[in-house]
Amino acid sequence: PLTPPPPPAMPPPPASPVWLTVGAASAPVEPGQAAQIPVTITNRGHIVDEVTLSVSDLPSEWVTIAPATQALMPGTQAQALVTVRPPRSSAAAAGSYPLTVVAHSVGSGAETVGVSSFTLRPFEDVALAIEPAQATRDFTIHLRNNGNVPAAFDVTARDDENALRFDMPTDRLAADPGGTNSLALKVKPAKRKFTGPKEVKAFTVQLAPGGGAKTEEIAGRLMVEPVVGSPRRLLMLLLALLVGLGAVLAVLFFRGGDEPVQAEIIVPTPTPVPEEVL
Repeated sequence: PLTPPPPPAMPPPPASPVWLTVGAASAPVEPGQAAQIPVTITNRGHIVDEVTLSVSDLPSEWVTIAPATQALMPGTQAQALVTVRPPRSSAAAAGSYPLTVVAHSVGSGAETVGVSSFTLRPFEDVALAIEPAQATRDFTIHLRNNGNVPAAFDVTARDDENALRFDMPTDRLAADPGGTNSLALKVKPAKRKFTGPKEVKAFTVQLAPGGGAKTEEIAGRLMVEPVVGSPRRLLMLLLALLVGLGAVLAVLFFRGGDEPVQAEIIVPTPTPVPEEVL
């Protein structure tokens, strides 16, 4: 069988007459601040060429180019400035970012690429809360990470009087940038009063991020109820017990008086007399 000839090879893209040099950011970029990266464009062709610049690998809202389009005479150079402004947001993670500048030659239709990079600094922003602020046992610790780096805390709880006991399924709470997490906390008193008014015990939850960073604190309150409540409530409870006991005794007494008494009559049996005596 005949073998079909291979398809003709695609012609190589035309060589761009534009030469592109991309500089580097002078320092790491603070979130919400700007970094300026210089770009040099060279027209190595023989005709006047219009060159348009763009950045291919960053969100468009991060980047401005001034000027974005320039006309260059043959053998001349021009300067442009790429300004990168990453937002102060958890969506812009800390770290190194590539920056690819594309120069499009209108005269030849070819493109030239120049590559650089910049580093975005980290920032920390967490929101911590305890819910509810006051309860009789069950609390929840909430973490929301608004920063651009992961947040992790070692969690402890304490009270100044050492009168409370704390129980958590884990002592670690963490969240990725833009994420949330929560931790259940059960609090109970070491002992309760038998009677008396309710008490409110204050306690503190400490969240230590490690690395020498500042420890965060949130406050909560435990409402402690006595075993039987106030003295008045105890008196009323005892009175109710006495009334109930009296009612039971009365029922038993009257029920016993209504029952008839069965008297047992004993009839004597006569003794037989011997015949000799008769």
